[in-house]
Amino acid sequence: MATRSKSAADVMPRFIDVMLVEHVEMLPKNTKTDNRWGYEPKVDGHRWQIHKDGRRVTVRTRNDKTPQLDDTVIKVQAQSIDADTAIIEGEVAAIDAKGSITSWEALQGKHSTLAFFAFDCMYWNGRSLLHLPLVKRQETLAHIIRDTGLLLCAALPGSLKEIDRAVKAGGFEGIVAKDRNSPYRPGVRGFEWQAMPYTTEQEFVIGGYKPLGSHSLQSLLIGVYEGEQLMFCSQVEPGLNEYNRPQLRKVLQLIQGDACPFVNLPTSERRSGARGRNRWISGGVSREDMAEMHWTLPRVLAVVSYREWLKSGLLRHPTFKRMRTDKLASDVVRERRPTSRKPGNHKPSARRAK
Repeated sequence: MATRSKSAADVMPRFIDVMLVEHVEMLPKNTKTDNRWGYEPKVDGHRWQIHKDGRRVTVRTRNDKTPQLDDTVIKVQAQSIDADTAIIEGEVAAIDAKGSITSWEALQGKHSTLAFFAFDCMYWNGRSLLHLPLVKRQETLAHIIRDTGLLLCAALPGSLKEIDRAVKAGGFEGIVAKDRNSPYRPGVRGFEWQAMPYTTEQEFVIGGYKPLGSHSLQSLLIGVYEGEQLMFCSQVEPGLNEYNRPQLRKVLQLIQGDACPFVNLPTSERRSGARGRNRWISGGVSREDMAEMHWTLPRVLAVVSYREWLKSGLLRHPTFKRMRTDKLASDVVRERRPTSRKPGNHKPSARRAK
């Protein structure tokens, strides 16, 4: 592969705003006459950019920050990228001794083993690749990261149904469909890249809410029973809108209670909207939050989707779906998520570049 030296008009940028993914509930499908879509596993991690300039390697987060995770291993691997200058993008995830991706929460641990799943190359040897189609950028990417230890996360072979089965078996977070001909559009969110995350759905007991004005609400407080105790799981705001907020407020006002029904509130987590490293734990309730809440009798249920249960007992990315009143609250317990993994079949579907 021939190289091209830098020119004054094409200087390596210090940072490139990331191209954003549109989240959808159904992925686009290829047809006999249109094979434009490639399907990649959605890695459950943090999005990073690797910048290589000679032997100097820097790593930046999607917000142009220095990672808080230990990026030493990734930097050492990146020094072997076959390029004088390059900017590549991917997800860093925690893996176990077998090479399987562990939970997103494991990334917060100090002793996690990190792997970098590279999926794009935006700059190479003095040349911006932003205008090139994705398939050409990934050809370059596959060439320059081979033998580095970095993983290539590119389109998988097979039908969408076969890919879906393989991605689930590999323990990935979902599927990303990408238009093979799409250029890289910094800072733009569009339907050229579409993600369908896997979620689990179950009923939770509503035990309170945070009011919004006199006729609406901002968030729901939900939980499940452990024996006879109602255990708080999360505040839920995504999924609430201008139509269901006042309806929920009207129903919950009819069963208003005098005391908090959750035995484990307040939590020790940061309050919703907190800044900093623990910002992702956004479902906790602090002591100052407690005074703002309106409590309800445990009678009404909320169907909520979520990504995973955290070790703290809170939910990651909960989203309200609908209300239920036809099931006893006392029957609502934590449901165990079924797994499609089989012994000996835990390897990630993403492959090392060859």
